[in-house]
Amino acid sequence: MVQQFAQQTDDVHARSEPTSPRATAGGPPAENGGNGAGRRESTRRLPSHIELFGFASTPARLEVVQRSRLERRVRAVLALLGCWALIPVVGIIPPHIEWAATAFIGGIFLARRYWRAEFVAVSFEGACPRCASPLAMKPGTLVSVPHTITCYECHSEPWLELGDVPRKTVRSAAQPSGPTGAAPVSRRPIP
Repeated sequence: MVQQFAQQTDDVHARSEPTSPRATAGGPPAENGGNGAGRRESTRRLPSHIELFGFASTPARLEVVQRSRLERRVRAVLALLGCWALIPVVGIIPPHIEWAATAFIGGIFLARRYWRAEFVAVSFEGACPRCASPLAMKPGTLVSVPHTITCYECHSEPWLELGDVPRKTVRSAAQPSGPTGAAPVSRRPIP
């Protein structure tokens, strides 16, 4: 009887296993002490690049899990309600209005952040356009595009954009775009 029950549960677990190749390749889930990279959703590699004003864009490799609209909405509403439920509790602590205002504004801030973040980063590789040092992004980071990344070498803040590296870089934009030595276009004088 016990062996028959064990066989049935093994069959049920075998049928419910995901068929995605990334389902078990990312590591153990966060509740078992892992980093949460072993999510059951499928990961996607997005074409991306890193931009910084005044410097040529650099390519980046970004693997993400896309968050559904329902998940984003639920997390945003829970953050908003959670912070706003704290307002009466923290309003008792002097100075009263500052704590209540902080909980009110914090709820709006967190709700906006959870709503805008369409992706959860699984892995990231990229270099700073200014100093070419590698940039880091922790797995599990909420990503909304454009996403600012801090370079700890040159202390600049380039941003991550989706899409391939634009063909027209800063260096090519500075060069003239016509045939060299062309005569300037003359305009007719206004009578």
